[in-house]
Amino acid sequence: MLLLRQFRLLRRQLRRRFAAAPAARRIFVHIGAHKTGTTYIQQTLEANRARLPLAFEVVPRRQHQLARLARIAANVRTDQDSSAKETDLRRNAALLAQRFCRVKTLLITHEGLPGPMPGRVRFPGLYPQAKYLLPAMVSGLAAHGATVELIFYQRRFADWQASLYRYRFRDQPDRDYNPRRFARRCGLPDGWGDFICELQTVLPDIPLHVVSYEKDRATGLLGRAIYQRVGLTDTDINALRRLPAQNVSRPETRHDIQFEQ
Repeated sequence: MLLLRQFRLLRRQLRRRFAAAPAARRIFVHIGAHKTGTTYIQQTLEANRARLPLAFEVVPRRQHQLARLARIAANVRTDQDSSAKETDLRRNAALLAQRFCRVKTLLITHEGLPGPMPGRVRFPGLYPQAKYLLPAMVSGLAAHGATVELIFYQRRFADWQASLYRYRFRDQPDRDYNPRRFARRCGLPDGWGDFICELQTVLPDIPLHVVSYEKDRATGLLGRAIYQRVGLTDTDINALRRLPAQNVSRPETRHDIQFEQ
């Protein structure tokens, strides 16, 4: 089975190498948020790369430039840090786009691109550096003429914050959770509104597709909204091999998004 998958991937690469570059290219960037099933979506797509249409590709999480972008974002704490890394971000994003220049529709999915996971005292706030990180990345991705669109999964904020807490203290399952105290210590707001408005302000010409995490999960396949947005047909989506849920701390959530192989 593994050899067959490797053969199919190699065949895709060869067919694409000798194909003409597409006249118009689209790059979709799925930016999380953390704790909204991003790992599950990433691994589902990577496991199904050989089954995807030739005109579509997902960037593997370990791809060099993508991993570099995520590492930079993970270590940026101040506005000065962001400014110092702007050129590096733009350059790596441009290299990533060039690496997949023969792909008509490209999906980049990584929850770390807006910055470190919120809910930690060392990195207070709700992705405070995203307003610098994402414009630099988008500028690089668009440098060779591709159109860029962002996709963001919005989860009910109280549930999302509780999930952050459970993940942070996963080795202390009986620890008491005080939502107000946790939010105050970590500098978290009371909703997504300001963050989304900020992204729309700094990227006024870039479409930002906000997806309801709850509604997407209720379809029976977490990630369906992304697959439809990037142009996969129902036939393509139904052919995807389903994977077990990833990084899930609540049994009821695991039941909702875990599927038979």
